[in-house]
Amino acid sequence: MYIYQTDSGPQELSVPVGPGQEDYNTTDLAQISGIVNADLSTSVTITYSDGTDVHISTPAPVGAINTPQGSTFIIGNSNATKGPHYFDNVLLTLAPAGQ
Repeated sequence: MYIYQTDSGPQELSVPVGPGQEDYNTTDLAQISGIVNADLSTSVTITYSDGTDVHISTPAPVGAINTPQGSTFIIGNSNATKGPHYFDNVLLTLAPAGQ
């Protein structure tokens, strides 16, 4: 599930668990990489420690405000476990204009 802002307030969109997708844990770390497009659609690849890749795509959210809303970026934990959760080598970049 993800939450996005519209002119009428926040909206939620559920995305089903992908085939092979696992819960994260503190012993078998996973690499997560992906692209957030200008329309806020995404393409994400999760690579687990055993080499298994899982691909997840989310559609462009209907009615989303896609102009900057501030300088805060939040990474969430949708399964609500307490952790610890490890984030290492996080890299955020802007795509060139027109992509």
